Amino acid sequence: MRRFPKTIGFGVLTDIRPAGLPEARPTRSIFTALTGHRLFAAVLTLAAALRVVTMLGYRPAQLYWYDSFTYLDAAVHLKPSFAFHPIGYPLLLRVLWPFHSVGVIAGVQHAMGLGTGVMIYALLRRRSLPAWGAALATVPVLFDASFLRLEHAVLSDTQFIFLIVAGLTTLMWSPELSTRAATGAGLLFAMAALTRTIALPLLLLVLVLLAVRRVGWRPLAAAAIAGILPLVAYAGWYDHHYGRFALNSADGVALWARTMTFADCAVLKPPADQRVTPAFGFAHGSRPLPEQPLIGEVKREYDPGIRGLYSVRPYADLLIAYQYPAYLRGPPLGAILLLGAAGAVLRRRAVLLPWGVAVALLVAPVAVLDFDHRYVLPVVPIACLAAALAVRELVRPAIREPVRRRPPRRRPARPAG
Repeated sequence: MRRFPKTIGFGVLTDIRPAGLPEARPTRSIFTALTGHRLFAAVLTLAAALRVVTMLGYRPAQLYWYDSFTYLDAAVHLKPSFAFHPIGYPLLLRVLWPFHSVGVIAGVQHAMGLGTGVMIYALLRRRSLPAWGAALATVPVLFDASFLRLEHAVLSDTQFIFLIVAGLTTLMWSPELSTRAATGAGLLFAMAALTRTIALPLLLLVLVLLAVRRVGWRPLAAAAIAGILPLVAYAGWYDHHYGRFALNSADGVALWARTMTFADCAVLKPPADQRVTPAFGFAHGSRPLPEQPLIGEVKREYDPGIRGLYSVRPYADLLIAYQYPAYLRGPPLGAILLLGAAGAVLRRRAVLLPWGVAVALLVAPVAVLDFDHRYVLPVVPIACLAAALAVRELVRPAIREPVRRRPPRRRPARPAG
């Protein structure tokens, strides 16, 4: 039997195997690769356990009047909502409609939260961060109690965060941006804009930053086309239904959001249960749903088991105690943003894109609507990504490449005689 030597590099023999047999891949190398992520595997397991406790402690899911029910209604009838919400999140709810369970929706969103942490960790490891540093950057999105509550609610925020992080991961995965990756990222940011329209300026910002990085006209054009075409198509669909070429009709909602920031409860005298807005949301008891025709319609068409959220001991006890320390306050988030800013200034190429997206997500909702802790949460994972990259770039020692000396030129030997 003939044997063919396997070579690597410049003809260095590595092994000899029979011709036609598949190359053997030793399991030891796979095991070694997996053991390099044992720390993050432990972190991810703990984060998954917290999400299981959340689903056991608060059932079936957090439903808000009126946002949650307009999402569910749009998923059933599959048409653009006239008012505030575009179609991106209802498309996910439509896919999950056959289960007829808002609990399944919460479970899928908890999985998205874990997926967001996995993407951040994978990207940072690809950018040569140590395992402990990459795992540390995922701690806020995986363990902050605010994210547990957000993922457990029938709201578009978790999908929005997942899509933005996925878009950044696609753009930053390789040093050289390919046309295919740019197309995928453009589609992800377009889907994010169809989930929450606050992502519209993000798409423009990303295109500007890609142009600054000089990625080439083909990837830039691919990202622009892939990001704009779905928005134009949806605006045309919206125009077909409502006679207006737009993504929504949110003028009244935006006005209400701006005026409620200076509402004086002493003058308006709202009911007692509406005067206080607690910063922490896990509590004992139940929250009955209001009597609204739309709620009854959604019960009949989407999930007959829909009811107000209620707590279950002892799981709720654990989460109520957990939420107070497991909460990222403003000063630490400010420090994370400042660290990313330092990296964006000193190592612009690596850090500027995620830091710019984080700042835009922080400023845009306040400028358009109002300040709400819920609107700050999408900033957290992206700011942590930028800060981790900044630390890596700022502390990385300068690697001096050895000077390559040319070998001396040999003079040709003179012919004898």
